Amino acid sequence: MNYRAEANTENFKLKLEKQTGDSTPIWLFTPKVFNGKSFIGKIENSSFHLRLNSFFPPQKMISIKGNFKKETENKFLVEFSIGISRFAKIWNISVFFIAVFIFNYLTFVQESKFDWRVNFGILFIFLWAFFISKYFYRNAKAEFIQKLELTNVQKID
Repeated sequence: MNYRAEANTENFKLKLEKQTGDSTPIWLFTPKVFNGKSFIGKIENSSFHLRLNSFFPPQKMISIKGNFKKETENKFLVEFSIGISRFAKIWNISVFFIAVFIFNYLTFVQESKFDWRVNFGILFIFLWAFFISKYFYRNAKAEFIQKLELTNVQKID
């Protein structure tokens, strides 16, 4: 989802840097960085690419990308998008199919037949994970808006 907002501050980049820590190359398997900062990621001249600083890997899969530009002396225009990263989408789909294959293979080897309950169990777990990720998405958006004190947040297409 893409959004446009305003930040009433003299230096948005400085405010963003105060809330952002350094990220590691293998962000999915790294623990929370205890530096008191809400986000990890990269900030460049007028753009940023962030993730939540969290213990929970599904929260780290949520990516916040955007750019900012100064409009007036105390006002910045911020355009950003929040969503699951491309890597996370590929990872989730791959894990789903690998889990279905392995569990069906093990069931077939042990019982010489396929059991549909295994597939429904795996599907239920992944659907639950999908819905919980929607909660994390809303939480990430709210935290980003609150920590950076963004106003006039509008959804854009």
